[in-house]
Amino acid sequence: MLRIVLDTNQLVSGLLKKNSIQAKLIEAWKNQKIIIIISDETEEEFRRVIHYNKFKKYNINECDIKDILNLFNTESIRVKNDHQMEIQLNDCTDEKFLKAAVSGEADFIVTGDQELLDVVTYKGIRIISASELEKIITQ
Repeated sequence: MLRIVLDTNQLVSGLLKKNSIQAKLIEAWKNQKIIIIISDETEEEFRRVIHYNKFKKYNINECDIKDILNLFNTESIRVKNDHQMEIQLNDCTDEKFLKAAVSGEADFIVTGDQELLDVVTYKGIRIISASELEKIITQ
């Protein structure tokens, strides 16, 4: 089973757009078709970001948010972000995703963040878009 780190932007997109590729990835996670790797830092970012004012207009269902938080606790591998970075990102807040991926021996980091996508691979872990992962899963 694929081991994946989902960037916060992917989780939020999955909640905002019910028919999106990201929503399908969340469904695959719920159905135990992929393994999601998280850390305290990645969970904290999701908890903070999902409540930004700019998302209030989308009327995200609180039950959907609670489902994600429940999945964090029941259907994820939680790791400590103790990896020492060997590259420096312009946005150091994204380093938590690379650290979690290395600590959790992820196959992929899935993101929409261009700076992370430009890294392409880190410590043998491919950094890809949700559409790229969908192609891999459906092969």
